[in-house]
Amino acid sequence: MLIGRNEERLLRVSQEIKNGSGFSRYFVVDIGDYKAVNAIADKIKKEIGIPDIIINNAGGGKWRFIEETEYEDVISSTFADDNSERNGFW
Repeated sequence: MLIGRNEERLLRVSQEIKNGSGFSRYFVVDIGDYKAVNAIADKIKKEIGIPDIIINNAGGGKWRFIEETEYEDVISSTFADDNSERNGFW
């Protein structure tokens, strides 16, 4: 499942995943629009279910390979502020 602002890019990546025999759906949304994020989260929960894993590849952070990343860094950067209004899955 892919979420982003640019439908053309989402479609391209989704097709690459499908061409590799994977499952892919995409949803167009600006993650800066909290109401839209919650609406798309509701749609995803109804159509697909609650995701097991969410990987946020937008924004800033420590730029490292995942195997070089400490668990505490992930938790502190992900939950450093109150994300309750911005994340419809929590």
